Amino acid sequence: MSTLALPSEGMSLGQLFQTGRQQAQEIQSSSLSFRDPDYQRMVEHLALFSANETIDDVTTAHLPYILVQAYLGQVVVRLAGQDRKSLLLRARAYYTHFYHLCDDYGLVADEDKAHFKAIEENISFNAARAREDNIARYKRQKETTQKLQTLEEKLTQAALNNQDPEDAQREHTLLLIDSHVQQCLQELQFIQDELKILAMRGAQPPTSATDVDHDRLDMDRDRGRLTERTGPLLSDKSQVRRPFVITNKREELRAGVFKPSWRLPTMSVDQYLELERERGGIIEGGGQGPSEDNGEREAQLDADEQAQDAETMKQRQWDDFKDDNPRGWGNRQGKG
Repeated sequence: MSTLALPSEGMSLGQLFQTGRQQAQEIQSSSLSFRDPDYQRMVEHLALFSANETIDDVTTAHLPYILVQAYLGQVVVRLAGQDRKSLLLRARAYYTHFYHLCDDYGLVADEDKAHFKAIEENISFNAARAREDNIARYKRQKETTQKLQTLEEKLTQAALNNQDPEDAQREHTLLLIDSHVQQCLQELQFIQDELKILAMRGAQPPTSATDVDHDRLDMDRDRGRLTERTGPLLSDKSQVRRPFVITNKREELRAGVFKPSWRLPTMSVDQYLELERERGGIIEGGGQGPSEDNGEREAQLDADEQAQDAETMKQRQWDDFKDDNPRGWGNRQGKG
């Protein structure tokens, strides 16, 4: 396989694949538009992959060519052109072909199969379910990227130590395919959403030239009215451009010449007191003075307090006497 080369390019399949891969990665990080399907035709011509094989039957050197359709989809979906719908359909065909090829070799996880089925059948989930799925896919993609970086470091170290990196290279390629399967499903979802937007845009009736002319005339008319109201009074030739009243501003300025600098009251003191009286803020008249009944009641209360104090003192004296003279004290029990 390494000796097969294109007559026009003079490059082998492996060299062409590596070149296309590098250019595809450069395109993803730039605004350039590029597509080169030569290595795709070579892969199809050589028939490197068969539905009767398993992934163990594919050699490590041939594993990277499974990614051809994925790289083509990444390039085409970033092309800018007038017929955006055709580009999206073409990119979707590349991604779908790549997904089915990986599925035939058993390289698609169960969660990815469920995701592809939801996209294919246009199944929509609620916001909470969609958010959970997006978070789970993001975490999985992040873990895959970290594993790829670890394997790349291992491959670099093996190359420096002149070790055979075939096992690590195969593991790295399979993990890279899994990463592109995840990206493929994400791109398919984006393509489907963009196709819906294009369909909605195409359903809108086109704007005729007559409507555009009418809108432009209305805008010019409104702009002219605004200029008449806010523009200068006189033109360059001293012609009056809009009506005005000369005495308006003069009278306003005259009224403000002898105007005091402080704020004048809006009502008199009597008016303010009358307003407060209506609100209930002013109490008129005095309160009730002390009556005879109140005096008698107070005298009776004082007498009751004095009597209560006298009774209390009597009880205290009796308690003191009992303390000083216990019961039976001084009884000689008949001894005379």
